Amino acid sequence: MNFGRKMMKAGVAAVAAIATLGAGGVVASTAFAGGGGGNQPGTGGDLAAVQFWQYKDDASGAWGPATSLDSVRAAMNNAGVTLEGDGVTKAQAALDQARTECETGFQRRHPGEGNGDCRVVAVGAVPAVIGGNYIYNGSGAASPTGTGGWYDNWNTYVAPGTYQYGSTVYRTSYPFDDDPSNSVDAIMRRNVEASSKPSIVVIVLDKYQPAPPSYHLSISTQAAEMSGQAGDTKDASDTITLSSDGSKTENVNGT
Repeated sequence: MNFGRKMMKAGVAAVAAIATLGAGGVVASTAFAGGGGGNQPGTGGDLAAVQFWQYKDDASGAWGPATSLDSVRAAMNNAGVTLEGDGVTKAQAALDQARTECETGFQRRHPGEGNGDCRVVAVGAVPAVIGGNYIYNGSGAASPTGTGGWYDNWNTYVAPGTYQYGSTVYRTSYPFDDDPSNSVDAIMRRNVEASSKPSIVVIVLDKYQPAPPSYHLSISTQAAEMSGQAGDTKDASDTITLSSDGSKTENVNGT
């Protein structure tokens, strides 16, 4: 199983079995908290399982937009895990919960600036080991505590790393610029604690988290051609061109 650069390796003593989607287990998030997390519980059973985390936020981007389940698939593919069966249903539910929390919080803190362009940065799950293959079918569950558990793997393989969003280099413990009471670590803990049998957790961040990317505005002008004749009274005008590395809209007045 390929758990990737910032990942735990197989070794948690947990159990899983193919079963139907369990009810409940979704926690109510802090009102208007920054970022977002979603979670779903597992059902337990009698097949071996392992817990893994995949975290990505670097110069090439995150796992993908929070509007697409393919972003969760990308994280699982990187870990060598196949998403299928009830796992698809649970992964979509966790993603939808995380995206809704992220967008609602962003709209509350930054009214009039859209939905926040929320991106998937982390996926944690408990796939079953079936015939030597790692399959997330929604049934796996692992203890939050203990060696190889959700917190241990996060603290060992994710928290020590440094990540990059735009020009901002950060760790998961750093408070968000637009919500200092929150962090990626805090989102993780809220969602792992949401169930006694956590099975999948998805974490998304908005475009200003953990901090807004640096923004530079440049202005250039191009003078219009003039006749050059003495006494010419025609209006003269310049063309003003703006360019930026950000996404904000600029209003420019000129005379």
